[in-house]
Amino acid sequence: MNLTERLFEMRDESYREFHLRLIPGIEPDRVIGVRTPQLRKIAAEFIQTENADEFLQSLPHFYYEENNIHGIIISKIKDFEKCLAEVNRFLPFMDNWAT
Repeated sequence: MNLTERLFEMRDESYREFHLRLIPGIEPDRVIGVRTPQLRKIAAEFIQTENADEFLQSLPHFYYEENNIHGIIISKIKDFEKCLAEVNRFLPFMDNWAT
């Protein structure tokens, strides 16, 4: 199962509707509706896979939750220079305050 499929399995429609009101301007079809604690858990597991580096290189992401997972993964990079480089690469794709 890929990351996007997993996110859709954890979808909470009422949370999605609530969250859409918090991030005006984002297209509704780009928000799946997965709560942040679940995103952190998915990111922690995903970091351990061989797909994590590929995911970081595959910008832009379509879904808001994918962007948030991307940010969580960056926050776990211990090498400061690599972390800074990833932040700078990701920054142009951040399109809302919550990411």
